[in-house]
Amino acid sequence: SAGLDPVSTRTLWNLILRTMTGRAVVLTSHNMAEVETLCTKIGIMTHGQLRVFGTAQRQLPLAGPRSASQADPRSAAQTAA
Repeated sequence: SAGLDPVSTRTLWNLILRTMTGRAVVLTSHNMAEVETLCTKIGIMTHGQLRVFGTAQRQLPLAGPRSASQADPRSAAQTAA
C-alpha cells in the first residue's frame, strides 16, 4: 500500500481482509497501522531472524512508537466516506 492515497489504501485493506477469510495469509509491512488493521498475529524480524511472534497487543509495544508523521488511512478513509 506504499504510495497509495488513504482512500485507496483502505480499499486495498478491505480487499485483503475479505480475501483472508478462512485462509492463512502472510503479509510483510513496515507500516504499523497496516499491521494493526490487517493482522491477528505479528512476527517481527531483525537481521533475518524472527525475534518475536504473537498478537498485536503483545508485540507492538516491543516495536517502538509510531512516527508522528505516519498517516493513519483508517481515519482518512472514514472521513472521506
